[in-house]
Amino acid sequence: MNTGRRLIRTGAGLGQVLFALAILAGCSPTRPPEVPAASSETPDPPRLVLVSWDGAADWVVDRLLDEGALPNLAAMAEHGARAEFSVTGFPSKTALGHATVWTGCWSDRHGVLSNDVPVPPPGEHTLLETRSGYSSEALAAEPIYVTAAKAGRRVVVLSATQSYPAGPHVEALREALGAEAEGDRLAEHYLSISGFENRLARGELLGTETLSAPEEGWALSETTLQGARELTTKVGDTDLFVLLYDDPGVSTEGLDTALIRSGSRDPAQATGETRLHPRPAPETAPLDPERWWSGPLPVTSGERRANVFFRLFRLAPDGSELALYRRTVHALDGYWPEPYLGEYLAAYPGFHDDPFWLYGEGGLGEPLMTGGDGTAERRTLEIVTHDLALTTAGSRWALAHLAPDLLMHYTPQSDSAGHTWIGVLDPRSPAYDAPLAARLWPYYRRVFELQDAWLGALVEAAGLNTVVALVSDHGMTGIGHYFQVNRVLERAGLLTRNEDGTIDLSRTRALAPPVWSPFSVWANTTDHAGGIVAPADGPAVLAEAEAVLLSAIDPDTGVHPVTRVLHPETARAAPPHLGFGPAEGGAIYFDLAPGYYPRSDLGKATGEPVVTPPNRPWGEGHHGFWPERPEMHAIFYVAGPGVAPGVTLHDVRHIDVAPTLSHLIGIPAPPCSEGRVLDEALVEEVR
Repeated sequence: MNTGRRLIRTGAGLGQVLFALAILAGCSPTRPPEVPAASSETPDPPRLVLVSWDGAADWVVDRLLDEGALPNLAAMAEHGARAEFSVTGFPSKTALGHATVWTGCWSDRHGVLSNDVPVPPPGEHTLLETRSGYSSEALAAEPIYVTAAKAGRRVVVLSATQSYPAGPHVEALREALGAEAEGDRLAEHYLSISGFENRLARGELLGTETLSAPEEGWALSETTLQGARELTTKVGDTDLFVLLYDDPGVSTEGLDTALIRSGSRDPAQATGETRLHPRPAPETAPLDPERWWSGPLPVTSGERRANVFFRLFRLAPDGSELALYRRTVHALDGYWPEPYLGEYLAAYPGFHDDPFWLYGEGGLGEPLMTGGDGTAERRTLEIVTHDLALTTAGSRWALAHLAPDLLMHYTPQSDSAGHTWIGVLDPRSPAYDAPLAARLWPYYRRVFELQDAWLGALVEAAGLNTVVALVSDHGMTGIGHYFQVNRVLERAGLLTRNEDGTIDLSRTRALAPPVWSPFSVWANTTDHAGGIVAPADGPAVLAEAEAVLLSAIDPDTGVHPVTRVLHPETARAAPPHLGFGPAEGGAIYFDLAPGYYPRSDLGKATGEPVVTPPNRPWGEGHHGFWPERPEMHAIFYVAGPGVAPGVTLHDVRHIDVAPTLSHLIGIPAPPCSEGRVLDEALVEEVR
């Protein structure tokens, strides 16, 4: 049913971004915005805002709530319902977990087995071939955002797994809606956009390595150029020129200003220009975004357009030190016809900027874990703050000007922070360090505080007749060891490598397919291209692999890394179902001892250790383990019309989320849904 809302086409500029930054600088309002309360008199069906905090472990969120760190989420829990925890599918991975939430069914039905999945049909592709589990093309079941659009609701997907490429969903909607979806009329029902798949440049901290004397073309006085230094960087097809100079209007003696132009040094030819002055990332002081971050500078890559931002953390007056951050750049794509794309880019001139990979490489300075003084952590948090401020601005604009009945959104920051820091912070981790954890926890906590502020802004902007739901895809735990699955199989003679170190399928009977399947071992049967094992012999090969896995020992600790092996065909027959594995079987799955994480890479040579240290000396955070382990538990919170206040929900599974939310907003559950409506979360009138 269409609620009668119409798209409002209105321009938006950087002022919205700066307003959002100012809000996020203080983390959260002193009093959380009012959470939509239950009401028995709603003239229109409520809208739904469905948000995902990737990697937000239930045990982490519980601790933060106990510390009073998340006032907006606490308000949702007080005025709505919260799951004690939510159980995802197995392996507990991002693409699989989200697909389970969106579709209401387990992975044996929705087809997303992990973050990467095998390429069908098996007879035409080997077990080594993969495609992205984040892709819409990997999804075999209809997600809630397509179901809602088919039901006549206006859907806006700002960031969600399996929404890109938009083609499969657009085709399904055109077929279902008929004349209502002809041409750009579909935009009245469905808009979807993503940037993950079109990254033009990773974030980078530019230093002094490429500084040189300025070339001609800046159109500045000789006095200004005296002693100046220059560097260039490139994003897509666009050159970006940076001039470091002594601004006579600034009291500092020496280099104190960065002039950045996109496209050309010549101001008459440049497509954008900004000036920055250096300032260290603050410990607690609020940001002054208008002064310290650049505005968006336009860049292109072929026909794709995007924006880049800069932040000058450090510039020594003599030019001996430079820390100029260039933000990650993505081009947005999807089903978002003009003029909506241009208007949205004006309101949201960026996409997710995840700084944690750069931080983990030491690219933002020395981390605390290796002797740093907190500079790297402060820079990281300022980048996260800027990212969520842009996200807030785009969210506000979409709610105000696109009037969606369903808004989907997501942030990766909590997941990336967990992968980077939970190895130190998790008391169960072999790398746990209590004194270091006490210093690091406030930075991790701040990531969630910023996400909570964004949640509060969404609640406020969405209005009272709105159901707001917050989910996560999985939990997080610390690890200190990698268990190398394929090396174990190689030692047992089940797997053979080529001379170049890759897997030789012509001599391999069982393998953990690299990239997509570290938590499972597959028989290389002849119903897959390149297979050598007769299907009838597959169970015997897997039984041999099972014995090998269970007998493997960490020589340094005496621990058996593999704690149990699961057979999909028998596990599906008894609760908890969890749906792991494809319907046709052909694999065994396994869980590991605390502190161990599976890897499927072979290494450079035969005979390398089967247990190795993680990539980072301070350990890592990971997920993928058996979903009923407490550290793998995810979250589910919901508030708004029809939701009973102050309720704690038990025995919640990810497959229950879509049916429950669909019921609350009056649409059918996704057609493959096998979960239940959580009646105990609802007021009597809507049960």
